[in-house]
Amino acid sequence: MGPALAAIGIIGGVIVFIVLLFILADSDASSDEKQAGGIICGFLLLVFLAMALVGGWLCYHNHFYNLYQDIQKLDSKIEVMEERETKLMTKLEPLVSQYATLERTLIQAVRERNLDQLWALFERYPELKASINFRKLMEQVFILRDGVVKAQIEANQLIKEYNAMNQRIPDRWFRPGDLPTHLDYVVIEK
Repeated sequence: MGPALAAIGIIGGVIVFIVLLFILADSDASSDEKQAGGIICGFLLLVFLAMALVGGWLCYHNHFYNLYQDIQKLDSKIEVMEERETKLMTKLEPLVSQYATLERTLIQAVRERNLDQLWALFERYPELKASINFRKLMEQVFILRDGVVKAQIEANQLIKEYNAMNQRIPDRWFRPGDLPTHLDYVVIEK
């Protein structure tokens, strides 16, 4: 609504101004007609100027809200991805613990010079290492971590724009009063 109101105000103001110039330049019109036309056009100019100003104010006002909402959406997205990553890490824990147990048993078999146990462990170790579950979980963790970092970078870019708008004149004059004047950057975890 803001852009439309501003456009109507500007276009209407230009048209009224041109009409006013024609009225004042009309040599056939009497001074009373010119004065009446000037008053009407002056009033219309003020109306269109007010429309343009209100439209501009709405544009800035809405831009602040939209930017703030985009930042909030990214923060939520980051939070959800980090929760999913935590859940995946808990699924990885038993698999990694199997590796640790296997490695301790392997070291113990080497120290005891138990060739039968050592041979059995070597046969099991490639299966454990090539576990499809482990690979799938690790791929999902890496994809999520990459998504989190990208979302954090995008959030920081929006926060930079938001904070800059709060410092620039005339932008900061149009900031809605219920929004913060400064947002802290997101700490990027790699």
